[in-house]
Amino acid sequence: MQSTPLPLLQPDHLSVRVNDAEQMHRLFTGVFALPAAWPFQSLAFAKFSWVSVGNTNIEFWQASSNADLPLDSNPLMPFVHGMAVDCVDTEQTVAALTEIGFSCTPAKSFGTPDAEGRQVNACTKSQLLDVSTPMCQVFLCHWHREGLIFPWKEKLSTAERRQREKLALSAVGGGLLGIEGLAEIRMSVPDLGHAALGWNRISRRMPVAGQYRWDIGAGIVLSMHEGAEHMMTSLLFRVRSLVQARRELEERGLLGKHTMDAVAILPEAVAGLDFRLIQ
Repeated sequence: MQSTPLPLLQPDHLSVRVNDAEQMHRLFTGVFALPAAWPFQSLAFAKFSWVSVGNTNIEFWQASSNADLPLDSNPLMPFVHGMAVDCVDTEQTVAALTEIGFSCTPAKSFGTPDAEGRQVNACTKSQLLDVSTPMCQVFLCHWHREGLIFPWKEKLSTAERRQREKLALSAVGGGLLGIEGLAEIRMSVPDLGHAALGWNRISRRMPVAGQYRWDIGAGIVLSMHEGAEHMMTSLLFRVRSLVQARRELEERGLLGKHTMDAVAILPEAVAGLDFRLIQ
């Protein structure tokens, strides 16, 4: 595998398309007591919030219109729609990936006014087309220190902001469930061999032979299995004590299917999403 000169760093956030963002926000910040990396907002184009799980953020996104989704996506709602991946520099990373024949959209900057009213870059994005589909969008997303947007009031780099979010999670002991971070993203694809080609070119390490598993940074693994749709199907969160997390869920009527090695949050409580806990 040819390595890229400017590798992808780690998932910055995962975007979950939901029908009721406020309900998910209340569950994760209220019942599960996780820090809100971005407080709940209700705007004309969407209702949304971000929840910190330490090594990345989970965005709950309720769009005012789902016209951007395929017409046959409604039965699949809600689902994990997007993975934003941090990089050192979006423009240079796009150039490096393009040079090795990897398809990306042109880097696009999103501006915001600073304290003096000058327009500065808030973030720069590019979709990674060779590993994306309409139902599974993977894109570069680099936040700029100068781009102060709500709710960020300090000029922090992404690494500094992430460290602050780790400390916030640590301060609450990982919340009710003792979450330590996102451990695994499971993805179904119709053609394992074809889908693996793209991730082999951009992942930090080659996958284990025959297992279709990639280290994508910050202790997070991407694993693939064969399925009808190309989409992210499950999120697995690492917890401090699986026994304790199971007890907390059971006491609140939120316990789903469970084994000795994994516990699912009751799907009905999370709108049918597959969220699991491991240790």
